[in-house]
Amino acid sequence: MSATRRAIRHLLLGISLALLLVCSAHLGDVTAAPKGQMTWAIHFTIAPTYFDPAETPGIITPFLFLYALHDALIKPMPGNAQAPSLAESWSESSDGLNMSSGSVRESPSTTATRSRLRT
Repeated sequence: MSATRRAIRHLLLGISLALLLVCSAHLGDVTAAPKGQMTWAIHFTIAPTYFDPAETPGIITPFLFLYALHDALIKPMPGNAQAPSLAESWSESSDGLNMSSGSVRESPSTTATRSRLRT
């Protein structure tokens, strides 16, 4: 058997296995409610600058933390790109620039971050 025929046979076998895997996956709705606790371990020390996107260095390490923090607050779900996760609800101002979780007062750090980002 030539090398070309063998390569084609391996390719067809791989495609067949991939189709079998995709077609056998359960694509129905999952109705189980989340329960318990998830512990997430990371292999680096979290620096204070990782909490502020404006201070984050341009390497991948802090973004692993920022993605996890973002997904803990809101999560993309089918039909809703910003479904609440830990954040139970929030509202957006009419101009789309400010968001609030219902609290009238904001912390000084939030106010300082917003003013810094606006400049």
